[in-house]
Parts: sequence; C-alpha cells; structure tokens
Amino acid sequence: MHREYFGEIMSAPADIVIVDRNRLVLRRQHRDWTCSVACLRTILCTNMSEDYMIDMLGLQPGPHYSKDMKQTVNIFGHYQFDFGCDCDGDTQTRFAKLLTMLGIGWSVMIETIHNGGHWLILLGYYPVGTTIADCNLLLWDPYLGETRLENAEEVISMWSDGNSVNDYIAVKRIST
Repeated sequence: MHREYFGEIMSAPADIVIVDRNRLVLRRQHRDWTCSVACLRTILCTNMSEDYMIDMLGLQPGPHYSKDMKQTVNIFGHYQFDFGCDCDGDTQTRFAKLLTMLGIGWSVMIETIHNGGHWLILLGYYPVGTTIADCNLLLWDPYLGETRLENAEEVISMWSDGNSVNDYIAVKRIST
C-alpha cells in the first residue's frame, strides 16, 4: 500500500509474537452502542451483565471514550487502569506501549473509526515480515461476535476516536 495520508506507522515492527495471556471470556455487545461496555466486560473478566454495567457506569446511548470511562472505572477494585486520554506521544509510541503492556499481562481494548467509532479487543500481535505492513493483529469484535486476524498497518491506520486520538483502555489485575 502506498501511504500518502497517514504516513509511516512504525519504523520497524516488534519481532516477537505477543498475546494476551489472561483467560478472557469474550463478551458480545447487546446494543448498537455498547461495544465499549462489551470490551470492558471482557478485559475485566467479569460476569456482570451489560445492563448492570451500563447502570453502574451511568452510561447513556452514544459513543464512549476512555476519558468518559475514566471517571467511573475506579469502582472496580483489584484492577490497574491505563487510558489513551492520558497517553502522550505519536501513534508509533502509543502502539509500542500497547504491545509492551500486552506482553507483560495487561488486556487492551482499542477504539477504531469503524462505523464512526468502534471498540475492539487486542488479543495478539503476530510479526510475519520485516515491516508493520507484514504483521497481523488478532482482534475480538464484540459486534460481530468473532475473532479476526487483520493486517496491523490497516488496523493502526483506523485506530482513532474520530478526533485524531489513538484511544485505548488497558487493564491489569492487581494481585491480592
């Protein structure tokens, strides 16, 4: 692909396979606007219903970003959170950070511009070649209810909340 608008995403890809080692139960969304809730239910490994989480988080229909969720997720004890709205750096720096976090036990959800804004779970990273264009990401899509292996460069080019922000929420269970 000839990159004109987005430019080069990464100068060199990570050279190891990175996967989410947590035992995630992949949750589907039940409404057209609850992809963020389904992804959060998945990475928190919770059995809470979608309706219960919507009420608990005080959400209304519409898109939700990490800055929206940040205000209320402190109600979930035993978890450490990291939010895209707090992260500095360019796309390459942010993506490298997510791969590092995934590799050390964090679960990660990213927002893409699919359908005007859609959250996905990043399950794995698979380097296949020498450039990011040759690498793949394993993603869970709570709307379609399926895992997909997608080209990393294409996913990263759509990794935006519509405001040119590479939004994500990362969660790690705190040992008790």
